[in-house]
Amino acid sequence: MGRADIIGVLIALEDEIVEVLQTGSYGELGDICSFYPAIKSSGAATASGYNAATNITKKYIRVQAKKHMKNSMLNVPVKKVDFSTVAAAPEASRSAQQS
Repeated sequence: MGRADIIGVLIALEDEIVEVLQTGSYGELGDICSFYPAIKSSGAATASGYNAATNITKKYIRVQAKKHMKNSMLNVPVKKVDFSTVAAAPEASRSAQQS
């Protein structure tokens, strides 16, 4: 399987995730994570005074790692990074290699 095949699969996966989210549904990516749409809303004094167009203040996606993924991070060592000694961001290094 080549790079183009993998990119094609990822694009198709993105399309499927968007479709699930747009229906307001909960979705899963196997043992990796689950995801679902969520909203933040301001209240109204009465039910009739509530207007979704004006009271909904934020729409976002919640992603929750599955237990296997969470457990895989338990023993990962961490260390403090001194950013004054870091030469370049990974993105800069990657684009320089592609040139």
